[in-house]
Amino acid sequence: MKKFTLKLFKTLLPLGLGFLVAWMSFLGLSSEELQFLWQGFKEMSYFYIGLSVVFNLLSNFSRAKRWQYVLENMGYTVPFWHAYHAVMISYFVNTALPRVGEASRAMVLQRTDNVPFAKGFGSIFAERAVDIVMLALIAVLTFFMQLDNANVLLENIRTNPAFNDLKSNPLAEQIKEIISYVMILAFLSVLTLFALKPLFRHKVKGMLVGFVQGIWHTLDNPKRLQYLIHTFIIWGLYVVSFWSCFQSLPSTSLVPWAGILVAFIAGSLGVAFIPGGIGAYPLLVAVSSSLYMGKTTTGIHLDALALGWMAWLAQTLSVVFFGAISYYALNRRKK
Repeated sequence: MKKFTLKLFKTLLPLGLGFLVAWMSFLGLSSEELQFLWQGFKEMSYFYIGLSVVFNLLSNFSRAKRWQYVLENMGYTVPFWHAYHAVMISYFVNTALPRVGEASRAMVLQRTDNVPFAKGFGSIFAERAVDIVMLALIAVLTFFMQLDNANVLLENIRTNPAFNDLKSNPLAEQIKEIISYVMILAFLSVLTLFALKPLFRHKVKGMLVGFVQGIWHTLDNPKRLQYLIHTFIIWGLYVVSFWSCFQSLPSTSLVPWAGILVAFIAGSLGVAFIPGGIGAYPLLVAVSSSLYMGKTTTGIHLDALALGWMAWLAQTLSVVFFGAISYYALNRRKK
Protein backbone atom coordinates (compact mmCIF):
# COMPACT_ATOMS: atom_id res chain seq x y z
CA MET A 1 0.00 0.00 0.00
CA LYS A 2 2.86 2.38 0.87
CA LYS A 3 4.60 1.67 -2.45
CA PHE A 4 1.37 2.28 -4.35
CA THR A 5 0.78 5.56 -2.49
CA LEU A 6 4.36 6.71 -3.18
CA LYS A 7 4.10 5.86 -6.89
CA LEU A 8 0.73 7.62 -7.10
CA PHE A 9 2.18 10.71 -5.41
CA LYS A 10 5.23 10.76 -7.72
CA THR A 11 2.90 10.56 -10.73
CA LEU A 12 0.24 13.03 -9.65
CA LEU A 13 2.58 15.73 -8.27
CA PRO A 14 4.29 16.68 -11.58
CA LEU A 15 1.02 16.30 -13.50
CA GLY A 16 -0.73 18.51 -10.96
CA LEU A 17 1.99 21.15 -11.28
CA GLY A 18 1.63 20.99 -15.06
CA PHE A 19 -2.13 21.52 -14.93
CA LEU A 20 -1.60 24.37 -12.47
CA VAL A 21 0.84 26.10 -14.84
CA ALA A 22 -1.61 25.57 -17.73
CA TRP A 23 -4.43 27.10 -15.67
CA MET A 24 -2.24 30.08 -14.72
CA SER A 25 -1.33 30.72 -18.38
CA PHE A 26 -5.02 31.17 -19.26
CA LEU A 27 -6.09 32.86 -16.02
CA GLY A 28 -5.29 36.42 -17.06
CA LEU A 29 -6.87 36.23 -20.53
CA SER A 30 -10.12 38.02 -21.24
CA SER A 31 -12.91 36.44 -23.30
CA GLU A 32 -11.78 38.50 -26.32
CA GLU A 33 -8.20 37.32 -25.91
CA LEU A 34 -9.33 33.70 -25.61
CA GLN A 35 -11.31 34.14 -28.80
CA PHE A 36 -8.24 35.60 -30.52
CA LEU A 37 -6.20 32.65 -29.26
CA TRP A 38 -8.72 30.23 -30.73
CA GLN A 39 -8.58 32.19 -33.99
CA GLY A 40 -4.82 31.60 -34.04
CA PHE A 41 -5.41 27.84 -33.83
CA LYS A 42 -7.81 28.02 -36.77
CA GLU A 43 -5.48 30.11 -38.94
CA MET A 44 -2.43 27.89 -38.48
CA SER A 45 -0.87 26.14 -41.45
CA TYR A 46 -1.19 22.52 -40.39
CA PHE A 47 1.13 21.50 -43.21
CA TYR A 48 4.04 22.86 -41.15
CA ILE A 49 2.68 21.22 -37.98
CA GLY A 50 2.54 17.91 -39.84
CA LEU A 51 6.06 18.49 -41.14
CA SER A 52 7.19 19.03 -37.54
CA VAL A 53 5.74 15.62 -36.59
CA VAL A 54 7.60 13.98 -39.50
CA PHE A 55 10.92 15.51 -38.38
CA ASN A 56 10.32 14.29 -34.83
CA LEU A 57 9.58 10.79 -36.09
CA LEU A 58 12.80 10.75 -38.11
CA SER A 59 14.74 11.81 -35.01
CA ASN A 60 13.35 8.78 -33.18
CA PHE A 61 14.55 6.50 -35.98
CA SER A 62 18.00 8.02 -35.59
CA ARG A 63 17.86 7.66 -31.80
CA ALA A 64 17.03 3.96 -32.11
CA LYS A 65 19.90 3.43 -34.55
CA ARG A 66 22.31 5.26 -32.23
CA TRP A 67 21.21 3.06 -29.33
CA GLN A 68 21.96 -0.02 -31.40
CA TYR A 69 25.65 0.93 -31.54
CA VAL A 70 25.87 0.94 -27.73
CA LEU A 71 23.98 -2.33 -27.36
CA GLU A 72 26.22 -4.00 -29.96
CA ASN A 73 29.27 -2.86 -28.01
CA MET A 74 27.79 -4.59 -24.95
CA GLY A 75 27.49 -7.81 -26.94
CA TYR A 76 23.74 -7.68 -27.65
CA THR A 77 22.45 -7.79 -31.21
CA VAL A 78 19.11 -6.03 -31.06
CA PRO A 79 16.98 -5.63 -34.22
CA PHE A 80 16.43 -2.01 -35.24
CA TRP A 81 12.66 -2.21 -34.89
CA HIS A 82 12.95 -3.59 -31.34
CA ALA A 83 15.13 -0.62 -30.38
CA TYR A 84 12.75 1.81 -32.12
CA HIS A 85 9.64 0.32 -30.49
CA ALA A 86 11.34 0.47 -27.08
CA VAL A 87 12.13 4.17 -27.60
CA MET A 88 8.56 4.99 -28.65
CA ILE A 89 7.01 2.97 -25.83
CA SER A 90 9.18 4.86 -23.33
CA TYR A 91 7.91 8.21 -24.66
CA PHE A 92 4.35 6.86 -24.62
CA VAL A 93 4.67 5.71 -20.98
CA ASN A 94 6.15 9.08 -19.96
CA THR A 95 3.00 10.89 -21.09
CA ALA A 96 0.95 9.00 -18.48
CA LEU A 97 3.56 8.01 -15.88
CA PRO A 98 6.24 10.71 -15.60
CA ARG A 99 9.83 9.49 -15.08
CA VAL A 100 8.87 5.86 -15.74
CA GLY A 101 9.61 5.95 -19.48
CA GLU A 102 13.37 5.34 -19.24
CA ALA A 103 12.83 2.29 -17.03
CA SER A 104 10.14 0.92 -19.36
CA ARG A 105 12.51 1.28 -22.30
CA ALA A 106 15.11 -0.91 -20.60
CA MET A 107 12.40 -3.37 -19.52
CA VAL A 108 11.16 -3.75 -23.10
CA LEU A 109 14.57 -4.90 -24.34
CA GLN A 110 14.99 -7.16 -21.33
CA ARG A 111 11.76 -8.87 -22.35
CA THR A 112 12.36 -8.99 -26.13
CA ASP A 113 16.15 -9.47 -26.39
CA ASN A 114 17.33 -10.50 -22.91
CA VAL A 115 19.34 -7.29 -22.38
CA PRO A 116 19.90 -7.00 -18.59
CA PHE A 117 17.85 -4.17 -17.18
CA ALA A 118 20.78 -2.50 -15.35
CA LYS A 119 22.94 -2.42 -18.50
CA GLY A 120 20.12 -1.15 -20.70
CA PHE A 121 19.20 1.49 -18.16
CA GLY A 122 22.85 2.48 -17.82
CA SER A 123 23.10 3.06 -21.57
CA ILE A 124 19.96 5.23 -21.43
CA PHE A 125 21.42 7.17 -18.50
CA ALA A 126 24.56 7.84 -20.54
CA GLU A 127 22.39 8.87 -23.48
CA ARG A 128 20.64 11.45 -21.31
CA ALA A 129 24.05 12.87 -20.33
CA VAL A 130 24.94 13.24 -24.03
CA ASP A 131 21.60 14.97 -24.63
CA ILE A 132 22.32 17.46 -21.83
CA VAL A 133 25.69 18.26 -23.46
CA MET A 134 23.97 18.85 -26.81
CA LEU A 135 21.39 21.17 -25.21
CA ALA A 136 24.25 23.04 -23.53
CA LEU A 137 26.04 23.42 -26.89
CA ILE A 138 22.85 24.85 -28.44
CA ALA A 139 22.61 27.24 -25.48
CA VAL A 140 26.20 28.40 -26.05
CA LEU A 141 25.51 28.87 -29.78
CA THR A 142 22.37 30.85 -28.93
CA PHE A 143 24.35 33.02 -26.51
CA PHE A 144 26.85 34.00 -29.20
CA MET A 145 24.01 34.69 -31.65
CA GLN A 146 22.58 37.14 -29.08
CA LEU A 147 25.74 39.15 -28.43
CA ASP A 148 24.88 41.96 -30.85
CA ASN A 149 21.38 42.35 -29.38
CA ALA A 150 22.13 41.43 -25.76
CA ASN A 151 21.19 44.85 -24.35
CA VAL A 152 17.88 44.91 -26.22
CA LEU A 153 17.02 41.38 -25.11
CA LEU A 154 17.86 42.08 -21.45
CA GLU A 155 15.75 45.23 -21.55
CA ASN A 156 12.83 43.27 -23.05
CA ILE A 157 13.13 40.71 -20.25
CA ARG A 158 13.36 43.42 -17.57
CA THR A 159 10.27 45.24 -18.81
CA ASN A 160 8.25 42.15 -19.79
CA PRO A 161 5.04 42.02 -17.69
CA ALA A 162 4.97 38.21 -17.79
CA PHE A 163 8.33 37.96 -15.99
CA ASN A 164 7.41 40.67 -13.49
CA ASP A 165 4.06 39.03 -12.70
CA LEU A 166 5.80 35.69 -12.12
CA LYS A 167 8.31 37.25 -9.71
CA SER A 168 5.56 38.87 -7.63
CA ASN A 169 3.17 35.90 -7.73
CA PRO A 170 2.89 34.37 -4.21
CA LEU A 171 1.51 31.13 -5.67
CA ALA A 172 4.70 30.65 -7.71
CA GLU A 173 6.76 31.09 -4.55
CA GLN A 174 4.66 28.50 -2.71
CA ILE A 175 5.10 26.02 -5.57
CA LYS A 176 8.90 26.46 -5.43
CA GLU A 177 8.85 25.86 -1.66
CA ILE A 178 6.74 22.70 -2.04
CA ILE A 179 9.11 21.31 -4.70
CA SER A 180 12.11 22.04 -2.45
CA TYR A 181 10.55 20.24 0.53
CA VAL A 182 9.60 17.22 -1.61
CA MET A 183 13.14 16.94 -2.99
CA ILE A 184 14.67 17.13 0.52
CA LEU A 185 12.21 14.52 1.83
CA ALA A 186 12.98 12.17 -1.08
CA PHE A 187 16.73 12.54 -0.51
CA LEU A 188 16.42 11.82 3.23
CA SER A 189 14.19 8.79 2.52
CA VAL A 190 16.80 7.29 0.16
CA LEU A 191 19.57 7.85 2.73
CA THR A 192 17.48 6.16 5.46
CA LEU A 193 16.75 3.13 3.27
CA PHE A 194 20.42 2.87 2.28
CA ALA A 195 21.51 2.93 5.92
CA LEU A 196 18.90 0.54 7.34
CA LYS A 197 18.07 -1.91 4.52
CA PRO A 198 20.89 -4.23 3.34
CA LEU A 199 18.75 -5.53 0.44
CA PHE A 200 18.22 -1.96 -0.75
CA ARG A 201 22.00 -1.32 -0.58
CA HIS A 202 22.61 -4.49 -2.62
CA LYS A 203 20.11 -3.40 -5.29
CA VAL A 204 21.62 0.08 -5.46
CA LYS A 205 25.15 -1.34 -5.87
CA GLY A 206 23.94 -3.65 -8.65
CA MET A 207 22.27 -0.74 -10.43
CA LEU A 208 25.42 1.38 -10.10
CA VAL A 209 27.52 -1.37 -11.68
CA GLY A 210 25.04 -1.55 -14.53
CA PHE A 211 25.14 2.24 -14.92
CA VAL A 212 28.92 2.26 -15.10
CA GLN A 213 28.95 -0.51 -17.70
CA GLY A 214 26.30 1.26 -19.77
CA ILE A 215 28.19 4.56 -19.66
CA TRP A 216 31.52 2.88 -20.42
CA HIS A 217 30.15 1.07 -23.47
CA THR A 218 28.70 4.37 -24.70
CA LEU A 219 32.01 6.23 -24.42
CA ASP A 220 34.37 3.38 -25.35
CA ASN A 221 32.59 2.51 -28.59
CA PRO A 222 34.34 1.54 -31.85
CA LYS A 223 31.44 3.20 -33.68
CA ARG A 224 31.77 6.46 -31.79
CA LEU A 225 31.88 8.44 -35.08
CA GLN A 226 28.53 6.99 -36.18
CA TYR A 227 27.20 7.63 -32.66
CA LEU A 228 28.28 11.27 -32.88
CA ILE A 229 26.79 11.71 -36.36
CA HIS A 230 23.42 10.37 -35.20
CA THR A 231 23.59 12.62 -32.13
CA PHE A 232 23.88 15.69 -34.36
CA ILE A 233 21.15 14.34 -36.67
CA ILE A 234 18.80 13.83 -33.70
CA TRP A 235 19.26 17.33 -32.34
CA GLY A 236 19.30 18.90 -35.79
CA LEU A 237 15.91 17.31 -36.46
CA TYR A 238 14.61 18.52 -33.09
CA VAL A 239 15.54 22.10 -33.96
CA VAL A 240 14.16 21.87 -37.51
CA SER A 241 10.95 20.34 -36.16
CA PHE A 242 10.59 23.27 -33.77
CA TRP A 243 11.38 25.77 -36.55
CA SER A 244 8.64 24.19 -38.67
CA CYS A 245 6.06 25.01 -35.98
CA PHE A 246 7.10 28.67 -36.13
CA GLN A 247 6.32 28.73 -39.84
CA SER A 248 2.68 27.81 -39.18
CA LEU A 249 1.65 31.43 -38.40
CA PRO A 250 2.65 34.62 -40.27
CA SER A 251 3.53 36.47 -37.04
CA THR A 252 5.72 33.71 -35.55
CA SER A 253 7.42 33.02 -38.89
CA LEU A 254 9.11 36.43 -38.50
CA VAL A 255 10.89 35.37 -35.27
CA PRO A 256 14.65 35.16 -36.05
CA TRP A 257 16.68 31.99 -35.58
CA ALA A 258 18.13 33.34 -32.33
CA GLY A 259 14.60 33.71 -30.93
CA ILE A 260 13.61 30.23 -32.11
CA LEU A 261 16.62 28.74 -30.32
CA VAL A 262 15.85 30.67 -27.13
CA ALA A 263 12.28 29.32 -27.22
CA PHE A 264 13.63 25.83 -28.00
CA ILE A 265 15.86 25.88 -24.91
CA ALA A 266 13.05 27.29 -22.74
CA GLY A 267 10.64 24.58 -23.93
CA SER A 268 13.24 21.87 -23.30
CA LEU A 269 13.69 23.10 -19.73
CA GLY A 270 9.91 23.03 -19.31
CA VAL A 271 9.86 19.35 -20.28
CA ALA A 272 12.78 18.66 -17.90
CA PHE A 273 11.07 20.22 -14.86
CA ILE A 274 7.46 19.24 -15.62
CA PRO A 275 7.37 15.71 -17.11
CA GLY A 276 5.66 15.81 -20.48
CA GLY A 277 5.90 19.60 -20.40
CA ILE A 278 2.16 20.03 -19.82
CA GLY A 279 1.45 23.69 -19.17
CA ALA A 280 5.11 24.62 -18.73
CA TYR A 281 6.25 23.92 -22.31
CA PRO A 282 3.60 26.09 -24.07
CA LEU A 283 3.97 28.92 -21.57
CA LEU A 284 7.78 29.04 -21.69
CA VAL A 285 7.79 28.86 -25.49
CA ALA A 286 5.21 31.67 -25.63
CA VAL A 287 7.00 33.97 -23.16
CA SER A 288 10.46 33.49 -24.69
CA SER A 289 9.36 33.86 -28.34
CA SER A 290 7.24 36.91 -27.43
CA LEU A 291 10.47 38.73 -26.58
CA TYR A 292 11.12 38.87 -30.34
CA MET A 293 7.60 39.85 -31.41
CA GLY A 294 7.23 43.36 -29.95
CA LYS A 295 5.74 44.61 -26.68
CA THR A 296 2.29 43.64 -25.35
CA THR A 297 0.38 44.58 -22.20
CA THR A 298 0.62 41.01 -20.84
CA GLY A 299 4.12 40.24 -22.14
CA ILE A 300 2.83 37.22 -24.09
CA HIS A 301 1.69 37.36 -27.71
CA LEU A 302 -1.41 35.26 -28.19
CA ASP A 303 -0.04 33.87 -31.47
CA ALA A 304 3.04 32.74 -29.54
CA LEU A 305 0.83 31.07 -26.92
CA ALA A 306 -1.18 29.35 -29.66
CA LEU A 307 2.09 28.20 -31.23
CA GLY A 308 3.37 26.84 -27.90
CA TRP A 309 0.22 24.85 -27.27
CA MET A 310 0.03 23.50 -30.81
CA ALA A 311 3.71 22.44 -30.76
CA TRP A 312 3.11 20.65 -27.47
CA LEU A 313 -0.11 19.01 -28.69
CA ALA A 314 1.50 17.85 -31.95
CA GLN A 315 4.41 16.25 -30.09
CA THR A 316 2.24 14.67 -27.39
CA LEU A 317 -0.40 13.26 -29.75
CA SER A 318 2.25 11.88 -32.13
CA VAL A 319 4.03 10.19 -29.19
CA VAL A 320 0.74 8.64 -28.05
CA PHE A 321 -0.15 7.52 -31.59
CA PHE A 322 3.23 6.05 -32.59
CA GLY A 323 3.88 4.73 -29.08
CA ALA A 324 0.58 2.83 -29.12
CA ILE A 325 1.49 1.37 -32.54
CA SER A 326 4.88 0.24 -31.19
CA TYR A 327 3.26 -1.34 -28.14
CA TYR A 328 0.80 -3.22 -30.36
CA ALA A 329 3.54 -4.29 -32.80
CA LEU A 330 5.81 -5.70 -30.10
CA ASN A 331 3.02 -7.54 -28.31
CA ARG A 332 1.76 -9.02 -31.57
CA ARG A 333 5.27 -10.21 -32.45
CA LYS A 334 5.67 -11.71 -28.98
CA LYS A 335 2.55 -13.82 -29.50
